[in-house]
Amino acid sequence: MTAGGDVYVWGRLRGEATAGVYGDESCIIAALQMQPSMLRIAGSVAYGPDDDEDVQVASGAEVASIGGGGAIEIAPAAQVS
Repeated sequence: MTAGGDVYVWGRLRGEATAGVYGDESCIIAALQMQPSMLRIAGSVAYGPDDDEDVQVASGAEVASIGGGGAIEIAPAAQVS
């Protein structure tokens, strides 16, 4: 899925998701279960683990955003401001 703004998934995010297609680094990708193969926000890209066995499912919604170093970070939704 691709969006010029934020991406919200009210379920399990698998596969690829892109937010901020037009370069907006403040965009986020949120999902109730975050299990992507790839996330892209503006010009930053993050890849999921190669092996599904390495994936730990969080107990709540998660949000991916661009952190201070320009890399995509994933945090529990309750901790994102």
